[in-house]
Amino acid sequence: MRDLAIYLAIGLAVAAGTLWVAADTDWPADDVAKWLGLVIASAILFGSVIRDYVTYARKVLFWGLLGVLSCLHVLMFLLAIQTVGQWRLSWWVIVAPLEFVLIRLGMSALGFRPGRRPPKKPA
Repeated sequence: MRDLAIYLAIGLAVAAGTLWVAADTDWPADDVAKWLGLVIASAILFGSVIRDYVTYARKVLFWGLLGVLSCLHVLMFLLAIQTVGQWRLSWWVIVAPLEFVLIRLGMSALGFRPGRRPPKKPA
């Protein structure tokens, strides 16, 4: 129940922040929603990866891979915006799970396993 209250509080804070930015700037509400959607989706996507693969947090390869994946994430978003012109928030419902699966597959292909200890180096 406590987690639900925290999630609701975060959601309300994000919604209030969005309304505040849209009302207090010259940015169109669609632009604010588009970029805020990217920030939130990225935080959820990469936050879950970091949480699930925390045992690799001391490995440079892990952070390098996350850096490359986050750059690809943003580049694909920018290409999609250029192609379609307007990004709808509802499209994250399709894109986010797809990215989630692709990132997990990429991590597995490189030998990263969620919740497991990194392989030991031979002595």
